[in-house]
Amino acid sequence: MKIQYAGCTDIGKIKKRNEDSMYIPQDGVVKDVVIVADGMGGYQAGDVASSMAVQVILNMVGSARKKRLPEEASARMAIAEANRSILDYASQNEFFSGMGTTVVLGIRRGKHWIIAHVGDSRAYLIHDGQIRQITHDHSLVQAMIDNGKLTYEEARVHPYRNIIMRAVGTEAEVESDISEVEYDKGDILLLCSDGLIRHVEDDELLQMALQKDSLEHITQQMVDMANERGGQDNITVLMARCEGR
Repeated sequence: MKIQYAGCTDIGKIKKRNEDSMYIPQDGVVKDVVIVADGMGGYQAGDVASSMAVQVILNMVGSARKKRLPEEASARMAIAEANRSILDYASQNEFFSGMGTTVVLGIRRGKHWIIAHVGDSRAYLIHDGQIRQITHDHSLVQAMIDNGKLTYEEARVHPYRNIIMRAVGTEAEVESDISEVEYDKGDILLLCSDGLIRHVEDDELLQMALQKDSLEHITQQMVDMANERGGQDNITVLMARCEGR
């Protein structure tokens, strides 16, 4: 299967620094892997954490492939190693104490994507004219939704919507959730940080994704919409579309 990739990241309208990082396969480096990471910690700490996570994960996935490890195992190992690396770096540099990052990672295996995530950055699959959220947010408001204490609409404007319950680099151990999704010609895997979904509804993402246009234009259009509606956080979106054989 041939996959077309594109991504767009933007600082937004409020933040002073873009703490998001992403990875799209390029020639000569790790193939069939996509990553979005949303750093936190303030000052330079967030962007250090997210960029460190992306690089460590790529190194670990590349190494795991040489050993022919299953993608699920390599994803867990990669995120665990990113967690250790960020913790070690922060412990040796007081300026970066408390930094961490979300991670959503996709590794392609044949006609499937193996998805691993920690935090509230999301993965969606667009298939047969419908959009489905693959990941389940590790956030306070999501826990309140699950417990019946908040509606989805209330969660979008809740004052604690930025609080996440699980992150990479903040605890000695981190648990990543793993999913597997099948894809076919025309299907799109979409990864994004919460800066996008704070302002853009799922059905709006679907409408833009189904346009007969370049992925570069579509991802930029999504970022532009989030900015037009306030751009309260860094905004990152990455798309991988199956173009057939």
